[in-house]
Amino acid sequence: MVYSDSFPHLLNEHFSEFNAVSSIRISYSISSTDLSGGATTALKLTGVNGFKSVTTFTGYLNHLHVSLIGKLMEVQPRLDEQGMRLFLKQSMIRCRKLTQVTIPIPVEIKPGDPDGDGHQKLQTVFYHPIFEHDPGDEPAEEIKKALLLITHRYAQMFKIVVDELLDELRCFFFLVEFFTVLNIPASLNHHSEKIPLADNVRILAGVMRLYYESGIFTITNKSEFCRLIASKFSTPHQKDISPGSLKNHFNDPTPETLQLIRDRLGKLMNNSRNLEKYY
Repeated sequence: MVYSDSFPHLLNEHFSEFNAVSSIRISYSISSTDLSGGATTALKLTGVNGFKSVTTFTGYLNHLHVSLIGKLMEVQPRLDEQGMRLFLKQSMIRCRKLTQVTIPIPVEIKPGDPDGDGHQKLQTVFYHPIFEHDPGDEPAEEIKKALLLITHRYAQMFKIVVDELLDELRCFFFLVEFFTVLNIPASLNHHSEKIPLADNVRILAGVMRLYYESGIFTITNKSEFCRLIASKFSTPHQKDISPGSLKNHFNDPTPETLQLIRDRLGKLMNNSRNLEKYY
């Protein structure tokens, strides 16, 4: 069993790599040339946190994303429902701090730029990064601004990965918040009224397959899980759902069913952003 007073220590450990990469260091070099009596200065980006390309930087962030979700979910079996809600709330707070690493700034639109229809557009950049340059002199403000714009793709990828991470944590939170009734043992659940659904058994089975695969429930036996789900819900055409029929759709959801579920989850994630202020 994991207790709430150990959450700060656990989260410090789990978020340590993300916290390390969120301390953005932009390294650069400046070279000068003198051609025909006119001196020119060239500014060159040499890396962001040691990564010399956006591809390798993004790959590392995605690795941290997958690793962090795995670590957070490993804690779930050792928590009760109340503890899991609190743990996920504190995880979301940590994640929101990572969203402060980048900010949108207005930039002038170049002629022919397809991204804007006015005189300015917003571009994601790093917020107060560290600039590293040998011999280490503090760069002028115009150089800082130029480096922020040069590294905007790095910043954009950082924002995308962190936003996706926060969305996943919200999704896990809603699963715990609204579907814990499915974890109540049958011997303790004396209420026989079923939850009426607007959808059919195929959609119910596909959604429950998603929840089952997420590891959010303690039930590991598929047959037992499908029997429990069938006993708790009804559809417009089936007041009593057959556990066998539910299990067939559970084991083999159709591509059309999966696409419909993806669309529904997309709407759920959009709606969750409206509730963010409450958590």
